[in-house]
Amino acid sequence: MNASRLLGRIAVSVTAAAGLVVGTAGAAVAAPVKLGGCAVVTPTKGWVTQTVWIDNYCSTDRSFRVISVGPQLGFRCFTVASGTRGGWRFPTSKKYLWTEFC
Repeated sequence: MNASRLLGRIAVSVTAAAGLVVGTAGAAVAAPVKLGGCAVVTPTKGWVTQTVWIDNYCSTDRSFRVISVGPQLGFRCFTVASGTRGGWRFPTSKKYLWTEFC
């Protein structure tokens, strides 16, 4: 194989690898939604998992439920302490629908 052809293949490989790394650098973020006037819900989505973040600005601890579609529907409640942030992570194969108090 001649040198110019080899360099061309290396350049294509490096460019493809760089695109893959850049593509995985950040997760897609949906617009934050206010829940009950005192909590902010921010869903993020990566390649394999997605996370729904809850920023609890309420004066008390609150329990939330993330509703999703897919195998084993996500209806479990979790608690986020007042003034803190919590999240629920699940596979991207499940479609995120909404978050609600429980």
